Amino acid sequence: MTYEDSIKNYFTAYSKFLSVDLSVSLLDKKDKYFGRNITLIVLFQDLLILLLGTKEIEGTDVENDRKILFNKLNLILQPYLEKNAEHLCTLKHGNIAQTLSGNSFYFDKLNDTFNTELLNNYYMSYKDFVSYSSKVKMDEDVRKKFELYNSDNIILVQSILEFNNALSHIVASLYNNDNDALNNIGKATSHLYRGTLDHYKMLIRLVFMDSEKSIKTEIMDDFKELRHKEFEYLGLKVQDKDIDCDGKPVSILSCYKEMFSRMMMNVA
Repeated sequence: MTYEDSIKNYFTAYSKFLSVDLSVSLLDKKDKYFGRNITLIVLFQDLLILLLGTKEIEGTDVENDRKILFNKLNLILQPYLEKNAEHLCTLKHGNIAQTLSGNSFYFDKLNDTFNTELLNNYYMSYKDFVSYSSKVKMDEDVRKKFELYNSDNIILVQSILEFNNALSHIVASLYNNDNDALNNIGKATSHLYRGTLDHYKMLIRLVFMDSEKSIKTEIMDDFKELRHKEFEYLGLKVQDKDIDCDGKPVSILSCYKEMFSRMMMNVA
């Protein structure tokens, strides 16, 4: 399966998921309704990471890796679609592949949106959260507020939904193929940035929650200063918040990422 074919299949599959999610995401999880399927969104996340990370690579091994993840996705997606058939919205999934067919403009824009640094930062923050959350000593009542990823780890649904929102904007741009397409692609970038930032903010909260750790005074002072500087930039788009650090503008995302790293290396 080539990279171009994989991208077409990917966004067509996501369009099918979205045709259900548009309705069921607003319904409570009860016997009658199943609500939003976070597991599927995580699979869409992992698959896109793989596809974009191998866009310059062709060969049997990478094609097999793509097929394995697509098969894993479909094993959950198909029953999900069938179970929620009564809630399907009538999206024309063929519009997605039609827009992408022979359209280098959209492939270029997708690569710009999910550029290597942005996507790597998001996925690194996701893996940091999954890894660190399993080690934090927290009350069971607190742990239940998070979505279980497996028996040992939790995930931050808030950030996963930011990724989902980013995908929704991309699909809207592909689906409509109109003058507002670039605007939607730009909004996808904002959601990815915010999802990454949310991960690091919650990671810092987890450090505070951990009763076995105490944060050094100088780091606490720097943390308070960071929060104060962020307040001064309220109203700006999250990716436009560059904070003055020793006379140099530094993105607020980099500041929070560094703050978490410092806390991890310098807890008492």
